[in-house]
Amino acid sequence: MRTALMMVMAAALLAGCNDEEPTAADIEEGYRNLVKVNMERALADYGTRDNMPPILVGMIETTAKVELTGCEKEDEDTGFVCLYNMTPINGANVMLDEIPDVKARVYQGDLGWMVKEIKE
Repeated sequence: MRTALMMVMAAALLAGCNDEEPTAADIEEGYRNLVKVNMERALADYGTRDNMPPILVGMIETTAKVELTGCEKEDEDTGFVCLYNMTPINGANVMLDEIPDVKARVYQGDLGWMVKEIKE
């Protein structure tokens, strides 16, 4: 019984490990996960959300709607390089102007999909 349970758990863990290209929804998840990471960092600096400048909170809470052009596997096998159009959604849930041709590294982190934009 214990062996069977361990095999089921291992299969479940491995199901999340694949080389499939990220989707637009995965990249959007990456931006939401980035909000979590950045909020943790800001809380470490400011102590509480109430101590943070409102403009900082708004910037940290910015997520995105993504229209994916495509992704390629990175040579270092650490994720993908993706190209997409992004419409930022600020902390007040207001959609901002679309940013075309965003290039980013998209990879799996501890929280799930993560995004790191590439400045060119």
